[in-house]
Amino acid sequence: METVLQEPAELRVVCSSNQFSISYNGWEAWANFPAERRKFAELIRSTQANGVVFISGDVHYAEISRFEHPDCYPLYDVTSSGITQTWPNVEANENRVGEAFQDNNYGVIEIDWEQPEPTIIMSVKNVNGNVVNSLTVPFSGISF
Repeated sequence: METVLQEPAELRVVCSSNQFSISYNGWEAWANFPAERRKFAELIRSTQANGVVFISGDVHYAEISRFEHPDCYPLYDVTSSGITQTWPNVEANENRVGEAFQDNNYGVIEIDWEQPEPTIIMSVKNVNGNVVNSLTVPFSGISF
């Protein structure tokens, strides 16, 4: 992973089956492995890898989370699931940005290169394509 993070890139999307940026919720997540999550964030910092964002699933609802680590920019995670199945509960998440969405959904990451400073738009959409949660971050917000 270190070699990949050292390669030139403006944006790096890390796919994880488990949520990276959430607070502990009792289910499978990187929060259950704090040393490994800290090591990953420190690797991002030590390689000065700009533009790292995470996408994840496996919780049967959607949310956007923000993980803070010292000397690193905020690490965002767009979680989307499921497109065909829902879950009756939404677990607590102190790192959640906006509201969780329980109905069928999908996640979208868009980059607006036309702005003087490019932005990344992280969204959750319902099955009709309507945005139900969205966060726009300038590339400077995910850079050293």
